[in-house]
Amino acid sequence: MTFQCDTINRFLTFNYFEIEQEDDEYVDEVTGEILKGLRRYGPSKQHQPSPLVQMGLFMDGNGIPISMCINPGSDNEQKCALPLEKKNLKMFQGKPFIYCADAGLGSYDIRKFNSMGGRAFIVAQSVKKLSDTLQKAVFNDYDYRRLSNNSLTTVNEMKSFDRFQQDNLPLYDDSVYKVLTADKAVDTGLIDNEEEYDGYYAIATNLNDDVKTILEINSQRYKIEDCFRVLKTNFNSRPVHHRNRNRIIAHFMICYTALLIYRLLENKLNQYGTHFTTDNILDTLKNMNVMNTQDTFYTAAYIRSQVCTSLNGVFDLGLDKKYYLPKELNKKIKKIL
Repeated sequence: MTFQCDTINRFLTFNYFEIEQEDDEYVDEVTGEILKGLRRYGPSKQHQPSPLVQMGLFMDGNGIPISMCINPGSDNEQKCALPLEKKNLKMFQGKPFIYCADAGLGSYDIRKFNSMGGRAFIVAQSVKKLSDTLQKAVFNDYDYRRLSNNSLTTVNEMKSFDRFQQDNLPLYDDSVYKVLTADKAVDTGLIDNEEEYDGYYAIATNLNDDVKTILEINSQRYKIEDCFRVLKTNFNSRPVHHRNRNRIIAHFMICYTALLIYRLLENKLNQYGTHFTTDNILDTLKNMNVMNTQDTFYTAAYIRSQVCTSLNGVFDLGLDKKYYLPKELNKKIKKIL
C-alpha cells in the first residue's frame, strides 16, 4: 500500500461484552508471563457497565485504516498509542509522519516522541488546561485573523455582525484563529468557569506550516470517528458474544478487514468523482445478487443505480447487465479475486 498523504490519525474505542464477570489473568504458555485477560472493566464514553475490550486504530490522511491493536479494556489508552505507532513507522521508511489525535491521546510522552526523527504532531488542546498566560492571550480580543483571507478581526466582530445581510455571508461561513507560542509541551492550569470557554478550542502542534494547512489536517480527525461508526453500525462490531481470546481477536480482525476493504472502495469512488453514503454503498453491494436460470444463464436480481454505475466506471466490470453467461460471470469473479 502506498501513502500519498503521510498524516496519521489515532483513536481508541471500547467494545462491550454481554457479561458481568471480567476475564482472569492467565499465564502465557510460551513466555511464562502473567497476562491480563482481554475483557476487563474500564472507562467507557457510553458508560457501559460491562467488561470491555479496547480497540486502537491508525488511519492515513485519506481515512484508510493501516493498523489496529487489541488491548484489555482496563489499559490506559495513552500507553497503548506509542507501541502501535512504533510498529507503523517501519512501514514508512523515513517518510514524513504527522501524528494527529484528540486531546485524550496527546500526552507529553506522545508529543515528545513525535518531535523527533522527522515526525510531527497536531493534537487538540484543552483551553482550560493552558497556563494563565496563554489563557489570557486567548481571551484578549486582539490579533485574531480570519482563516479565509488572513485579515485582522475580533471575536466580538464575528459574534455581532448581522447574519441576515447578504454581504455578511462570507463572515458567517468563516473562522478566526490566533497563533500563540507555548513555552511548555503540556500545560495544566485549571479554571472552574466552564461557560467562559464556549466556542473556543485549541490545537497544539510543532509544525511550522501555515495555519490553514494545520487546521485542514486536524479537521480530518472526523474520519477516524466515522471509521468506528461504520464498524459499530454497519459491521456490528459490538456487542461481542465470544469468550475465547483468539476468537475475540479474530472477530475484530474480520471487522477491521471489512472496514479496510470498504474504505479502499469508498476512496476509489471519491477519486472517480462520485460520493455516496455508507448505506448507499453497502446496500448496493448486499443486493447485487444473481439467480441461476435453468443452468443456462444468470439473471440479475438487482436494478441499476448510481452506485452500481460508478462501480462499473471505476472497476470496468460491466455489472449493469440483466443477463450473464456462466463463463462471463466467472471471468468477472476471477478479475475481482
